[in-house]
Amino acid sequence: MTGRKKTKKNFHWHIAIVVAVVFVGSFLALFSSAPDHIFTRSSDGLVTLEAVTYSSSTVEIVLYEGTEGSVEELESPIYQISADIDATIQDGELEIVLDPTWGSDLDLSELSIFYFSGSTLSWEELPSTFDISENSVSALIEFTGNVQVGVGERVQSE
Repeated sequence: MTGRKKTKKNFHWHIAIVVAVVFVGSFLALFSSAPDHIFTRSSDGLVTLEAVTYSSSTVEIVLYEGTEGSVEELESPIYQISADIDATIQDGELEIVLDPTWGSDLDLSELSIFYFSGSTLSWEELPSTFDISENSVSALIEFTGNVQVGVGERVQSE
């Protein structure tokens, strides 16, 4: 008889573990956020961002009119990509299509995307690729909050 009581106690112990695992799993499934896939385009249609965020953020790309030539490193105007202040944009692919009004002498293979770094207070180059068929430059980008971007000539290695 003592063997039977022992089995019954072990059985209750196993049920308690199963219930606890189901409870924890349900809690995590309900309260963990699923990633949101975002796709946004600037009002002039030249800049697109496709990325992932975990904060259900609204993202927009704003063209700063009249900024062409205002930054030495850039050939394009400045675009600001704005997300909610606590939103982190991950695995972002940023594409900028070249506008012929930025200059007819631009060599696509010599261009990169630049972003303004708040920590260094300077324009920094992102590793970029170009697509001749689309006449565009693209780069991977991740940021939190807002970031300013533009297209400029590649920095030559010394």
